[in-house]
Amino acid sequence: EVYSLLASSDDYMTILDRVTQIVVPAIADSCSVQLAEDATAPLPDAAQLAGNTIAVPLHVRGRVIGVLTLVRADSYERDDLVFSEELARRVAMFVDNAMLLQEVSAREAALRDEATRLETLNRIGQQLAAVHAVDEVVKRVCEAATVLTGAEIGLFFTHADGEPHHATCGTTFEEAAAIAERQDELQPALSRALRIDDVRRMTAPANLGVLGSLARVTSYLAVPVRGRRGDVIGAIELAHSRAAAFDLRAEQLVTGLAALTATVTDSARLFQEAHELIAALERSNRDLDHFAYVTSHDLRAPLRGIANLSTWVEEDMGDALTPRSRDHLHLLRGRVQRLEDLIQGVLDYSRAGRVAEEPID
Repeated sequence: EVYSLLASSDDYMTILDRVTQIVVPAIADSCSVQLAEDATAPLPDAAQLAGNTIAVPLHVRGRVIGVLTLVRADSYERDDLVFSEELARRVAMFVDNAMLLQEVSAREAALRDEATRLETLNRIGQQLAAVHAVDEVVKRVCEAATVLTGAEIGLFFTHADGEPHHATCGTTFEEAAAIAERQDELQPALSRALRIDDVRRMTAPANLGVLGSLARVTSYLAVPVRGRRGDVIGAIELAHSRAAAFDLRAEQLVTGLAALTATVTDSARLFQEAHELIAALERSNRDLDHFAYVTSHDLRAPLRGIANLSTWVEEDMGDALTPRSRDHLHLLRGRVQRLEDLIQGVLDYSRAGRVAEEPID
């Protein structure tokens, strides 16, 4: 009957309780199975028979995991000890297998939880990577941290290039206004994650930040955000009115999110800087084009005047011009043309690489 029972389930605590109920009163008035994890005294290494008591260690894989104890009014015989040892062997194998199955199940659950956490962070990371404005990143991170942990209130602040940025989630109008008034106090002060189950029961003072000072806050979780150089550039703060609202998994999720946040924030900042530099370069190019155009026009006007004057002088003088003077006028117009070509070359050079032109055959 006991053997059949041992094969019926992996819930070893329930099965062991039923085993003792079968043993009593069949072969004992009292039966107990004590596992090593619950033992308050050293467990025996070998079976012991002492009158009306039998104590048999549960041996498995070279270690003792518990003890089976039988007690009855009459004295036990040697055959009773042999039977008890066989019963203890089967019970030990069952308990060990059940513990192994529970351990495997726990590891599988942990792996599934880790996979889910990584998938969630990966999805959030992809969403954040598409955002190029620092303020929008701050807002999205605050929303993601609040949703991931089930927090009632969320706050994320960071300092990018000396400029403070912050966003809140789940706050009332009064709470948001209070946080905004204390924006100067949003300074990176955490060196590691801080998780408190109930701030009202704290015996020692702790720096809870601006969010931790709100009246309805009971549970508190804060995780620092580090930049590329490893320095703390901000923090994610979460709160809940219920005690012990954040567990280790929530802390791990926010820690992973903080790592993503640093990269995304830097990328958004660099993108914004690049966008500003490109805009400044485009303005500079427009100014350069305008300057080159105006300059070339202003320089060409007097050159054309000189060329025209030389032509008029040559026409007016007619045959009165000496061959030498006529050569000088031709030379003057040639120099004017060379100077115009030089101006055009400078103008073309200033536009090189910025103006689409047809290829030259």
